[in-house]
Amino acid sequence: MLMTALRDVRWRLPQIVAFVAAASMLIGGAVMLTGWTAALRNEAARAVHVQGAQAWIGPADAAGPFSAGAGLTTAQLARVRALPDVVRADPVLAVRTTVSSEGSAVDALVLGIESEGLGGLATVTSGTNVVGANEAVVASAVGAALGESIEVSGKIFRVVGVAPDATVFGGSSMIALPIEQARSLLTPGSDVLSMIVIRGEVPGLDVSMAVFDASATRADLLRPVDGRMQANRTLGLLLSIGAALMLVAAGRRVARDRSGDVAVSRQFGMSRWPLMLSLAVQCIVLALGAVASGLVLGAAAGVIASIPFRLDPRTMALALAACLPVAVLAVAAGARAFLGKPVALPFELDRQPLDEPRVVTAAMSGGAS
Repeated sequence: MLMTALRDVRWRLPQIVAFVAAASMLIGGAVMLTGWTAALRNEAARAVHVQGAQAWIGPADAAGPFSAGAGLTTAQLARVRALPDVVRADPVLAVRTTVSSEGSAVDALVLGIESEGLGGLATVTSGTNVVGANEAVVASAVGAALGESIEVSGKIFRVVGVAPDATVFGGSSMIALPIEQARSLLTPGSDVLSMIVIRGEVPGLDVSMAVFDASATRADLLRPVDGRMQANRTLGLLLSIGAALMLVAAGRRVARDRSGDVAVSRQFGMSRWPLMLSLAVQCIVLALGAVASGLVLGAAAGVIASIPFRLDPRTMALALAACLPVAVLAVAAGARAFLGKPVALPFELDRQPLDEPRVVTAAMSGGAS
């Protein structure tokens, strides 16, 4: 029965290929949007990880360390360092600006750090993560190689380290500079900080400051792109619903085209349920084919497009798992053609009953004897 159902799908492809192709394209769009959202989440988690900190301290009234602006001072840093359970505490100043490399400018988040302090780009693929005067550690997205120069607000810095995939806010590169030179991007000579990154515990923290763990810091980094992520989820859901409707229409078309065959099969004694199972097999095959094609299209579009993209294995699992309920809906849409069709003979003949003799009229030439 399985092979028969598959052969039947093959012969009916010209009638249903438009539905399956439309479903594949809609699924591909949903996959691309889901991959974009997953990449944004992964980007924030990676940015938190590369800072090498255990906790982040910001102003008490701030929603998070990165959205606090320059709300702390070196006096508060000294009080945090004096706490007995703090193993290490280092200042960080975060400033959004543009960085030029080889004539091209990119949006960047500059992290002003102490020479060997936490809070910069701890993981590098080449060079060092220690910055000195007029030196910088950059993300690979900046496009500057080790030993080359970059320009930040008219000042030239030599690249001493390159970190992989260190971005925030949907593709803005992270760059680490000496904190004194990062302050010159705001108010030269000031002692302001954006956050204090620590290792250890801070049970006796000053009431003017608040501590944020890794989860809260990730949420703070995602806040500027939260609207974009919500729009991706909504549009992805609408595209998925549209794809499901296309597959339901394909299943209904298959059932309608097979209704005559079903009526004849029932005349020869076949029950409804094997026929319904055959239709279910066909609908599952159609759904699997559309989802597999959609995953390939979405992944290809995500890689080609100039946006962060990450194909989450969970997304693939959910897409494949959705094939079964979609197939059930398709079978339900075509059930009327299967169950409502009356039993039919292989050939519908206009026959007279056997007990009623036929009257044959013959034209006779010349009369009858």
